[in-house]
Formats: sequence, C-alpha cells, structure tokens
Amino acid sequence: AQKLHSEAREFASAGDYENALKHYQLTDKIEPKGFYTSKTALHTLEREISGDLAKGIYKAYVSLESVGNEAEKLEMIKLLIEKFPDFAPGWKEYSNTLEGKVILFTPFFSPQCGQKSPHVHCCKKYNS
Repeated sequence: AQKLHSEAREFASAGDYENALKHYQLTDKIEPKGFYTSKTALHTLEREISGDLAKGIYKAYVSLESVGNEAEKLEMIKLLIEKFPDFAPGWKEYSNTLEGKVILFTPFFSPQCGQKSPHVHCCKKYNS
C-alpha cells in the first residue's frame, strides 16, 4: 500500500489526476479502511474528475503539508475554504488551527458584520 500511495501522490503532484486516481483506488482495495490520506485523496480526485470540484484542489490541499510557517499555512487554508467552501478537508485543516479557541461560525449572511457565507464571525481564546 505504501508504494501505491506514494506513486499516487507523485502523479497528483504532477497533475496526472487519472493515474493518481487509479493508484489511490488500488491503495483503497488493499487497505479498505484507509491508508494515510488515501480516502480523502480518492474522494477528492473522483470529484475533480467528475467536475464536481475544480481540478487542482487536491494538489492545493496536499501542498499545505509542506508549509512550515504557521501564519502562512493559516492564510493558505483560509484562501482554500473561501474559494472552495464545500471542500470539507479544507475545513478540517482550518479546525486544526483552532485548538484552544472558541469560534462562532456563521454559515450564512451575517447582518452584524455584513459578510457572506462562509466566515468566522467571532474568535476568542478559550481558557479551560
């Protein structure tokens, strides 16, 4: 599974989504409960190829792993969820940045601040 998963990531990084998908499908057959990020990759690439998601979202998502600067990574995550609000893995990454914080998420238009979906309405440190 490791070799197939690595090859799939290489294909996706090179923009060869069809071969990446084939390798992730093989990985999924060998490890049906998932292998690292294979389930996310498989689902995302299937949606990209079907046209449900724009091509390159998975590549953008995976590129977050190599960003060492936390502030830069957070900005990239915010751009990802702003541009693709229906991409759940982006929100998962965003939630990972919220440890120790209370967030009020307003998914629709908020008259208080005049912003449209999705946006973070309020954020403050949580001390428990």
